[in-house]
Amino acid sequence: MAKWSSSKFPGVRIRESETRRFQGKPDKYFAIRYKNNGKSAEEGVGWLSEGISAAYSSQIRGQITQNIRAGQGFQSLKEKREMENSRKNIEVEKKAAIARQNTTFKVLAKKYVEWAQSAKKTWKADAGALRKHILPEIGNIPAKDINILTLERLKRTLDKKGLAEASVRNYLIVLGSVFNRAKAWGIYDGENPLKATMVSNRKFMKVPDNRRLRFLSHEEADLLLKELKRSYPRLHDICLLCLHTGLRAGECFDLIWQDIDLEHWVINIRNPKNDESRQAYLTPQLETMFQERKQENYRKNELVFKTRQGNRIRQMSNTFADAVGPLGFNEGIEDAQNRVVLHSLRHTFASWLALQGTPILTIKELLGHKEIKMTMRYAHLIPDHKREAVLQLAENQSKAVVELEKKRKEK
Repeated sequence: MAKWSSSKFPGVRIRESETRRFQGKPDKYFAIRYKNNGKSAEEGVGWLSEGISAAYSSQIRGQITQNIRAGQGFQSLKEKREMENSRKNIEVEKKAAIARQNTTFKVLAKKYVEWAQSAKKTWKADAGALRKHILPEIGNIPAKDINILTLERLKRTLDKKGLAEASVRNYLIVLGSVFNRAKAWGIYDGENPLKATMVSNRKFMKVPDNRRLRFLSHEEADLLLKELKRSYPRLHDICLLCLHTGLRAGECFDLIWQDIDLEHWVINIRNPKNDESRQAYLTPQLETMFQERKQENYRKNELVFKTRQGNRIRQMSNTFADAVGPLGFNEGIEDAQNRVVLHSLRHTFASWLALQGTPILTIKELLGHKEIKMTMRYAHLIPDHKREAVLQLAENQSKAVVELEKKRKEK
């Protein structure tokens, strides 16, 4: 084993390695000795091949002994290294903080979508909102620079696109979720700008009254189905299904043949909007429609409604608008709540149920509403049983008076 030897510098020792070589000679290891509080201490400084020399070791030893006498600074090589590492960590953190400050919103959004794919069933809707409406407007802006004014401009831009107030509100909620997640992950240091905007402007995220008022009469529904049957057979079947079951368009697009129980006249709705499974019920018209669509070589896991390429349908709002146009249902109507759209068929289903006196809780279950307040918009259509009771009371009184008069005359 190699032995230690003294150097020309006080307190600095050298040991030659038996295995390490540097520049054709044995590598040298340097160590320092000093006293601290009367106790001897020895610490290794490093190898010659690492840039350490006897002179450097002596310099370090001098700083340590001077600090011990002054009672300040590092008083050992270990403390010196810890302080240097701490400074390095601080510098690294500063650089990371600067990088976080300059991170654009699209970087945060990308990480959010990656997380949402495994954490949220509605991740596709969130990703679509970001891709189509938010990132084109603010994607390249550093997250730290997104503020109240940015969100005000974004909201005005979305409003100008003609988007429904509820849609704009949902898109902004997704934006706020991105900031919340980024802050939780430590890749964003600031406040959520959406929260700040809502505090300063309470009307900014007001909940719009987007209740659709328009529903079809039986005559209008008949005209629509006949027009679709003639020109848009696939859309006809989807609309008939919505009209007779109240299914959402997305629920129709998700149906596979395994969900259709023609024997028991039941439709099992998979992955409904509020995460609660439910059933819809076939009518004779729907049973006939499904039998006609069913092919001999159909597969149970095959989509009932699909594109020409065999894929899931994404949306048919434009096709529906083209079909409704010639019927004049929306002619001269500016208010979006009174325009007939594909979703109007679900609203029509619920309205017809209410008009025929179906209990509100039954309507709620058939629609798959999570909360009763969503169903209460149809309550005003349900026949007023209190009024009927009063009218019946008056009628019974009139009959009683007639009977009394009749008996008086008989006496």
